[in-house]
Amino acid sequence: MKYAKLLIVALVLVLVLYVLDDRFRIFGGRVITPVVTLTISAQGLDFTGNTRSGLCNTSTHLACLRIPNKDTARINYRLVGRPSWGFTRIQLVHSGPKLDFGDQTGFTQDMKDDFYVKYGNEKIIVPDENGIIDLTDLPDIVRNFVLTDNNVYEQTYRYQIQVCKGPNKDVDCEPSDPKIENEGNK
Repeated sequence: MKYAKLLIVALVLVLVLYVLDDRFRIFGGRVITPVVTLTISAQGLDFTGNTRSGLCNTSTHLACLRIPNKDTARINYRLVGRPSWGFTRIQLVHSGPKLDFGDQTGFTQDMKDDFYVKYGNEKIIVPDENGIIDLTDLPDIVRNFVLTDNNVYEQTYRYQIQVCKGPNKDVDCEPSDPKIENEGNK
């Protein structure tokens, strides 16, 4: 009986530490689900909401996301405003100085394995060799999508989201490029 009480006290203590201080991560990381809202208007594309804003170490941009060590993320992107517009692509770029998204090369297999978009119950889209996840093959104008970030390696990425009028790939489009700070799993 005495040992059972000690075991219960120990389990409660571990649970309290896990819940109150995510730095211990005794049982592994969490799945976080930030929501990033973009608004398309006559003035262009603007980030208007982020449920995890203000947490980045290197940027104050509203759409910058920090994924803590050992966590994974399912980042929900939502587009509001002009109903005939939709997401057409997201491109991920290994961060350093601000890069030209169109000319990126060297997006490694490890980087590709870190991200994917799942649309509906079955369609999975992974980045190509340039870090581009093309959403134009999806059946509808995409107003919402979820980017999964497995956060395997400590890495900072810039990402460019592009929205276009109608199902067009590169006509009448607006881009934006904030950051994702991955703290990794190792």
